[in-house]
Amino acid sequence: LFLAQAAESSANDKQVDVAAMLSQEILVRQGEARTLEEQIQNQKDEQYVWGQLLQDWVNDLRRPASAQSDWEHFKEVYVPQCNVVAITCNEREQTLEDSGQVSFDVAIIDEVSKATPLEMLLPLMRARRSILVGDHRQLPPLFQEGADAQTFSDVVDEAEQDEQESRTALTRLNLLRFEKMVTASLFKSHFEAADDAIRARLEVQFRMHPQIMTMVNHFYERRLTCGLAFPNFDRNHGLVLVDADGKTIIKPALDGEGNRIPKNISLPSSEIPREEKEKVAHEGDHVLWVDTSRNLEGQIHKEDMDAAAYRAMFDEIQLQQYVVVSSISPQQPQQTV
Repeated sequence: LFLAQAAESSANDKQVDVAAMLSQEILVRQGEARTLEEQIQNQKDEQYVWGQLLQDWVNDLRRPASAQSDWEHFKEVYVPQCNVVAITCNEREQTLEDSGQVSFDVAIIDEVSKATPLEMLLPLMRARRSILVGDHRQLPPLFQEGADAQTFSDVVDEAEQDEQESRTALTRLNLLRFEKMVTASLFKSHFEAADDAIRARLEVQFRMHPQIMTMVNHFYERRLTCGLAFPNFDRNHGLVLVDADGKTIIKPALDGEGNRIPKNISLPSSEIPREEKEKVAHEGDHVLWVDTSRNLEGQIHKEDMDAAAYRAMFDEIQLQQYVVVSSISPQQPQQTV
C-alpha cells in the first residue's frame, strides 16, 4: 500500500511539473506575440508617416532627368561642403574659387614625376601640407600628350639639327641647366635628400605576377616584392596562345594533373577557399618576349622614322636585351618566340 501511494504521488508531481512548464511556455509565447503585434503596429505607423514620401522619392529617382535636376538643385550647396576634391594640376585656378574651394588641409599629388614644378604650384599653394606620390624611374614630363608627344630631349635633338640653332636658347647646355626643374630629377633629388621621417618607399606590390615583377625589378634594385599570398591563382589569366605552327607559347595555371585551374572572377579573392588556391602546381606563363625586328615574310621590319628615332629604337632594343638576360632567374628559363 505504501509503495502504491508513493507511485501515485510521483505521477501527480510529474503532472504538476508538466502543467507548470506548459503554463510558462504559454506565457512566453504570448509575450512574443504581443511584441510582434507592437512591431507590426509601429511599422504601420511609420508607413503612414513616411510611405508617401518614400514612394515619391522612388518615383523621382525613376525619372530620366532626375540626376541632372538634382545636381542643378544641390550643387551650390554640395560642392563647397566636399572634403575631398579631385582635380588635375593644369586646371584653372578660377575653377576652385568659383566652387568655394580656396584652401585644403592636405594636397595629394599623384604621378608627380610627370609633373613640372609649374604644374605643382597650384595644389602646393592651396594646401597646408602636401603628399607627393611618384616614381622617378618612370616617364619624365612631356611637352604635349597624344600621338605627337615629345620629351624635352626630343625637342633639343630637333633644335640641334636645325640650321638656325644659333638663334634658339633651347640648347643641350640649357637643357642640362633646366633639367632639375622640368624633369623627374627634381622629385628624385628631393626624395633622396628628404629625412626618413617624411619619406617612404612602397616596395610591396599587389598588381603584378612575380614573373612580371621580376622583369621590372631591375629598375628598382630588386627591392620590389609581391604581396599576393597566392599569385599563381589570383593572377591566373586562363589564356592559351599558340603560334602559327600550333606550338603553345602561353599557358594558364595548371593543377598537378595538368588540368586548367578555373577561377570564378565574380567572387573576390578573399571568398575563394584556400584549398582551391593551393591546387595550382604550374604557375603559368605571364611574360612573353616577341621579336618584332622582322615582318611576317622574314624581312627586316622598317618604320617611317628619322635617324634620331632609329638610334633611340636601337638603344631601346639593347636595354630590353639587358633586362631579359638579367631578370630571368635560373628557375625561370627564358622563352624565345
